[in-house]
Amino acid sequence: MKQILTVFKKEFTDTLRDRRTLMSMLLAPLILYPLMMIVFAKFSTSQQEKSMEKVLKVAVYDAGNAASSLVNDLEGDEKVEVIDLPPAVEKALVNDDAAAADSLIAQAIRSEELDIVLVFPAQFADALAQNLPGEVDFYFNAKTMDIVKNRMERKLDMFEEIILNKRFAAQGLDRSFAQGLKVDEKNVATKQEILGEVVGGFLPYIFIILCFTGSMYPAIDLAAGEKERGTIETILTSPVSKLHLVLGKIGVIMITGLTSAILALLSIFLSINLTDVIPLAINDIVATLASTRTLILLILMLIPMALLFASILISLSIYAKSYKEAQSVITPMLILIIFPAFVGLMPGVELDVTTALVPILNISLVTKQILAGTLSMPLFLLTVASQFVLAGIVTWFSIQWFGREQVLLR
Repeated sequence: MKQILTVFKKEFTDTLRDRRTLMSMLLAPLILYPLMMIVFAKFSTSQQEKSMEKVLKVAVYDAGNAASSLVNDLEGDEKVEVIDLPPAVEKALVNDDAAAADSLIAQAIRSEELDIVLVFPAQFADALAQNLPGEVDFYFNAKTMDIVKNRMERKLDMFEEIILNKRFAAQGLDRSFAQGLKVDEKNVATKQEILGEVVGGFLPYIFIILCFTGSMYPAIDLAAGEKERGTIETILTSPVSKLHLVLGKIGVIMITGLTSAILALLSIFLSINLTDVIPLAINDIVATLASTRTLILLILMLIPMALLFASILISLSIYAKSYKEAQSVITPMLILIIFPAFVGLMPGVELDVTTALVPILNISLVTKQILAGTLSMPLFLLTVASQFVLAGIVTWFSIQWFGREQVLLR
């Protein structure tokens, strides 16, 4: 044990001197990710407010004068400007040239001359007169105007209600006559459970990516870097067994990865508390995330994951001939690491005895349950135990792999 600690202290000191390691371990989780979250949240809120306050340029073509109440509603809205259609568009509509009208209207919207165009053909008035659904063409640009589209849809819904109310009044019927069911929805899921599913699916991405990248550079430096500097032979001739040497190096890599993941937790908590644009409902998740029990459970999961990453990375790094080759071999592994976490976001994938044995996927599913407050302790223990077993197997392989001269002196 004393030899392992000696190797650990020596390698850890060298690692802290490496600027790339410090940047991946400290800069990304403490500065980059919180800054990105705050900027994205503020930008998203700003864009939504801008879309809601935007004065819409709306053109209405009403051939049968059947949508006058809608036009009056639009003209009375200070956030809507009702303007005339371009003459070429109106001419195409009068001549019933649908293809030309579609093309000209699309061109007017793309050029931002108009935001929305509503076309009520003559058949619309005839359909209403026969108590049939009236067809209306609703032109908009969904690529950038989703909120604007929703604003106009609310206007159309109100117009439809006016039409239906008139029909029922003419027949002497109550509006509820057409309502066959009155469903009173009672969702038994709490806000914490709903948000826990959403946030808990996203959070593991940060843990996994930062734990992996935080481990990657020390692993490359402590194996492939030693080869490139020509110091691997000197280390191997020291009075330390290869078992203790590997365990000391793995310990350093594991600590750096674990530190990155824990700092990610801290940065998320701080970034949410430092910005006022995060929805209030997320406060429940933040409170859960900041609780001692939650932090202990998450760290218990992260320890075997960090050990697993450290063992895999040291094996790949020691096989590489140089620092550059190690980067080329290790970097694509990030995709393989992220994929199981992505599967955890898919609907219907739940934590059970089978998924608790799948590495990375079990991290994603357990995190969701922890934040939702629905954690099954037996499945949690199975997840942690399975990760420790897998990490132990890979560590044993790393030790054996490190003991082969054709790998060390490749």
